[in-house]
Amino acid sequence: MLKKSLILITFAALLAACMPSQQPADIQDQVNTAIAGTMQVQRQIDQSVEGTVAALELAKSEATPTNSDSAVALQAADTPTPTETPFVLPSPTAKFTVVPPKYACTIMNIKPRNNSTFSRGDAFDIKWRITNTGSATWVDGVDVKMISGPATTGAKRVEINKALKPGESYDLEIDANAPTEPGTYVMAWAADGPICYAYLSIVVK
Repeated sequence: MLKKSLILITFAALLAACMPSQQPADIQDQVNTAIAGTMQVQRQIDQSVEGTVAALELAKSEATPTNSDSAVALQAADTPTPTETPFVLPSPTAKFTVVPPKYACTIMNIKPRNNSTFSRGDAFDIKWRITNTGSATWVDGVDVKMISGPATTGAKRVEINKALKPGESYDLEIDANAPTEPGTYVMAWAADGPICYAYLSIVVK
Protein backbone atom coordinates (compact mmCIF):
# COMPACT_ATOMS: atom_id res chain seq x y z
CA MET A 1 0.00 0.00 0.00
CA LEU A 2 2.84 2.39 0.85
CA LYS A 3 4.61 1.62 -2.41
CA LYS A 4 1.49 2.50 -4.39
CA SER A 5 1.21 5.86 -2.57
CA LEU A 6 4.83 6.64 -3.38
CA ILE A 7 4.32 5.94 -7.08
CA LEU A 8 1.19 8.16 -7.24
CA ILE A 9 2.93 11.06 -5.52
CA THR A 10 5.91 10.83 -7.89
CA PHE A 11 3.67 10.67 -10.91
CA ALA A 12 1.70 13.72 -9.77
CA ALA A 13 4.91 15.71 -9.30
CA LEU A 14 6.10 14.87 -12.78
CA LEU A 15 2.79 15.97 -14.31
CA ALA A 16 2.93 19.28 -12.49
CA ALA A 17 6.47 19.90 -13.71
CA CYS A 18 5.46 19.36 -17.30
CA MET A 19 2.59 21.88 -17.24
CA PRO A 20 3.63 25.17 -19.21
CA SER A 21 1.49 27.55 -17.26
CA GLN A 22 3.50 27.18 -14.03
CA GLN A 23 6.53 29.24 -13.13
CA PRO A 24 9.94 27.67 -12.54
CA ALA A 25 9.82 28.58 -8.85
CA ASP A 26 6.49 26.96 -8.38
CA ILE A 27 7.68 23.87 -10.18
CA GLN A 28 10.75 23.61 -7.93
CA ASP A 29 8.59 23.90 -4.82
CA GLN A 30 6.33 21.17 -6.02
CA VAL A 31 9.28 18.92 -6.79
CA ASN A 32 10.75 19.55 -3.34
CA THR A 33 7.40 18.78 -1.75
CA ALA A 34 7.11 15.59 -3.77
CA ILE A 35 10.63 14.50 -2.77
CA ALA A 36 9.91 15.21 0.90
CA GLY A 37 6.72 13.19 0.70
CA THR A 38 8.56 10.36 -1.03
CA MET A 39 11.21 10.30 1.69
CA GLN A 40 8.53 10.24 4.40
CA VAL A 41 6.76 7.36 2.68
CA GLN A 42 10.11 5.51 2.37
CA ARG A 43 10.74 5.97 6.09
CA GLN A 44 7.29 4.54 6.82
CA ILE A 45 8.04 1.58 4.55
CA ASP A 46 11.38 0.99 6.34
CA GLN A 47 9.72 1.17 9.74
CA SER A 48 7.03 -1.25 8.64
CA VAL A 49 9.58 -3.71 7.29
CA GLU A 50 11.68 -3.44 10.47
CA GLY A 51 8.60 -4.10 12.59
CA THR A 52 7.71 -7.13 10.49
CA VAL A 53 11.24 -8.55 10.74
CA ALA A 54 11.34 -7.98 14.49
CA ALA A 55 7.99 -9.72 14.92
CA LEU A 56 9.19 -12.73 12.93
CA GLU A 57 12.40 -12.98 14.95
CA LEU A 58 10.44 -12.80 18.21
CA ALA A 59 8.05 -15.51 17.09
CA LYS A 60 10.97 -17.71 16.04
CA SER A 61 12.76 -17.25 19.36
CA GLU A 62 9.61 -18.19 21.30
CA ALA A 63 9.01 -21.30 19.19
CA THR A 64 12.61 -22.58 19.63
CA PRO A 65 13.12 -24.20 23.07
CA THR A 66 16.15 -23.12 25.06
CA ASN A 67 18.82 -25.51 26.26
CA SER A 68 17.45 -25.41 29.78
CA ASP A 69 13.93 -26.29 28.55
CA SER A 70 15.32 -29.22 26.57
CA ALA A 71 17.25 -30.46 29.59
CA VAL A 72 14.13 -30.31 31.77
CA ALA A 73 12.05 -32.11 29.14
CA LEU A 74 14.73 -34.77 28.71
CA GLN A 75 15.04 -35.28 32.42
CA ALA A 76 11.30 -35.69 32.76
CA ALA A 77 11.22 -38.22 29.93
CA ASP A 78 14.13 -40.24 31.33
CA THR A 79 12.75 -40.48 34.87
CA PRO A 80 11.05 -43.89 35.27
CA THR A 81 7.67 -44.05 36.94
CA PRO A 82 7.91 -46.05 40.19
CA THR A 83 5.68 -49.08 40.38
CA GLU A 84 4.57 -51.04 43.44
CA THR A 85 5.90 -54.58 43.70
CA PRO A 86 3.71 -56.72 45.96
CA PHE A 87 5.56 -58.65 48.64
CA VAL A 88 4.30 -62.20 48.78
CA LEU A 89 5.28 -64.53 51.57
CA PRO A 90 5.93 -68.06 50.34
CA SER A 91 3.36 -70.46 51.69
CA PRO A 92 4.99 -73.11 53.84
CA THR A 93 4.58 -76.66 52.61
CA ALA A 94 4.21 -78.99 55.53
CA LYS A 95 5.64 -82.45 55.05
CA PHE A 96 4.89 -85.09 57.61
CA THR A 97 6.39 -88.55 57.62
CA VAL A 98 4.50 -91.05 59.73
CA VAL A 99 6.97 -93.31 61.51
CA PRO A 100 5.32 -96.46 62.83
CA PRO A 101 6.20 -97.53 66.38
CA LYS A 102 8.65 -100.35 66.82
CA TYR A 103 6.06 -102.71 68.31
CA ALA A 104 2.39 -102.43 67.37
CA CYS A 105 -0.41 -104.66 66.13
CA THR A 106 -4.12 -104.99 65.36
CA ILE A 107 -6.48 -107.87 66.22
CA MET A 108 -9.58 -108.55 64.12
CA ASN A 109 -12.45 -110.84 65.06
CA ILE A 110 -12.91 -113.59 62.48
CA LYS A 111 -15.37 -115.69 64.48
CA PRO A 112 -17.68 -115.53 66.22
CA ARG A 113 -18.98 -112.08 65.35
CA ASN A 114 -19.63 -109.74 68.24
CA ASN A 115 -23.03 -110.21 69.91
CA SER A 116 -23.42 -113.71 68.48
CA THR A 117 -26.05 -115.73 70.37
CA PHE A 118 -25.34 -119.09 72.03
CA SER A 119 -27.26 -121.45 74.25
CA ARG A 120 -25.98 -122.13 77.73
CA GLY A 121 -22.83 -124.29 77.67
CA ASP A 122 -22.50 -124.32 73.85
CA ALA A 123 -19.03 -125.00 72.49
CA PHE A 124 -17.63 -122.57 69.95
CA ASP A 125 -14.31 -121.54 68.43
CA ILE A 126 -12.69 -118.14 68.82
CA LYS A 127 -10.54 -117.02 65.91
CA TRP A 128 -8.60 -113.76 65.89
CA ARG A 129 -6.28 -112.43 63.16
CA ILE A 130 -3.26 -110.62 64.60
CA THR A 131 -1.24 -108.31 62.29
CA ASN A 132 2.16 -106.83 63.09
CA THR A 133 1.82 -103.09 62.28
CA GLY A 134 5.10 -102.06 63.89
CA SER A 135 8.55 -101.62 62.38
CA ALA A 136 10.25 -104.51 64.21
CA THR A 137 9.98 -108.26 63.71
CA TRP A 138 8.40 -110.18 66.58
CA VAL A 139 10.23 -113.14 67.99
CA ASP A 140 8.58 -116.54 67.90
CA GLY A 141 6.44 -117.23 70.97
CA VAL A 142 4.80 -113.88 71.77
CA ASP A 143 1.92 -114.51 74.23
CA VAL A 144 -1.73 -113.46 73.87
CA LYS A 145 -3.43 -113.67 77.24
CA MET A 146 -6.86 -113.06 78.76
CA ILE A 147 -7.08 -109.92 80.91
CA SER A 148 -10.80 -109.77 81.77
CA GLY A 149 -14.16 -111.46 81.24
CA PRO A 150 -15.73 -114.88 81.98
CA ALA A 151 -13.70 -118.05 81.96
CA THR A 152 -15.01 -119.40 78.64
CA THR A 153 -11.75 -120.99 77.55
CA GLY A 154 -9.67 -123.68 79.14
CA ALA A 155 -6.42 -121.72 78.54
CA LYS A 156 -5.80 -118.18 79.64
CA ARG A 157 -2.63 -117.72 77.59
CA VAL A 158 -1.85 -118.70 73.98
CA GLU A 159 1.44 -118.37 72.07
CA ILE A 160 1.96 -117.05 68.55
CA ASN A 161 4.13 -119.80 67.13
CA LYS A 162 5.73 -117.64 64.45
CA ALA A 163 8.17 -114.76 64.14
CA LEU A 164 5.98 -112.03 62.65
CA LYS A 165 7.66 -109.56 60.30
CA PRO A 166 6.18 -106.05 59.88
CA GLY A 167 2.93 -106.39 57.91
CA GLU A 168 2.54 -110.13 58.47
CA SER A 169 -0.53 -111.70 60.13
CA TYR A 170 -1.21 -114.76 62.25
CA ASP A 171 -4.57 -116.46 62.87
CA LEU A 172 -4.98 -117.43 66.51
CA GLU A 173 -7.66 -120.06 67.36
CA ILE A 174 -8.98 -120.89 70.85
CA ASP A 175 -11.61 -123.42 71.96
CA ALA A 176 -14.36 -121.96 74.17
CA ASN A 177 -17.71 -122.76 75.85
CA ALA A 178 -20.59 -120.39 76.51
CA PRO A 179 -21.36 -119.65 80.18
CA THR A 180 -24.14 -121.62 81.84
CA GLU A 181 -26.07 -118.56 82.87
CA PRO A 182 -28.01 -116.32 80.42
CA GLY A 183 -26.66 -112.86 79.78
CA THR A 184 -24.26 -110.79 77.73
CA TYR A 185 -20.58 -111.48 78.25
CA VAL A 186 -17.53 -109.51 77.15
CA MET A 187 -14.00 -110.89 77.26
CA ALA A 188 -10.73 -109.06 76.60
CA TRP A 189 -7.35 -110.42 75.57
CA ALA A 190 -4.04 -108.66 74.89
CA ALA A 191 -0.81 -109.37 73.03
CA ASP A 192 2.18 -109.24 75.36
CA GLY A 193 3.36 -105.77 76.09
CA PRO A 194 0.51 -105.03 75.95
CA ILE A 195 0.75 -103.78 72.41
CA CYS A 196 -2.78 -104.48 71.14
CA TYR A 197 -6.12 -105.82 72.40
CA ALA A 198 -8.85 -108.24 71.31
CA TYR A 199 -12.48 -107.99 72.44
CA LEU A 200 -15.38 -110.38 72.05
CA SER A 201 -19.01 -110.01 73.11
CA ILE A 202 -21.50 -112.92 73.14
CA VAL A 203 -25.11 -113.35 74.22
CA VAL A 204 -26.20 -116.48 76.14
CA LYS A 205 -29.89 -117.49 76.23
